[in-house]
Amino acid sequence: MPTTTTTTTMESTTNHKADPVVTTLARLAAELTHTLEAIDLSNHYGGPWGEHPHHEVGDWAEEVASESTRLGYWEWVTNRINSGGFNLDDDS
Repeated sequence: MPTTTTTTTMESTTNHKADPVVTTLARLAAELTHTLEAIDLSNHYGGPWGEHPHHEVGDWAEEVASESTRLGYWEWVTNRINSGGFNLDDDS
């Protein structure tokens, strides 16, 4: 009579719940990146009183007045660029 051997492997079940420390670090890294992009834009377009050619200060001021944003101007520009696919240095 032939002998049959069966091998069973036990796979551990991994809990896919996000680690709160990793989640917090990822959020902080994203915020830092966003802030650094805003600083780079500000420096490229004349500093804190400068203006991006495609995102006018007046448009930002209207959004602030209507309580549509609480972001500072350069953070607002960075947010618009990141959500709209504009190049950060696009001044054409």
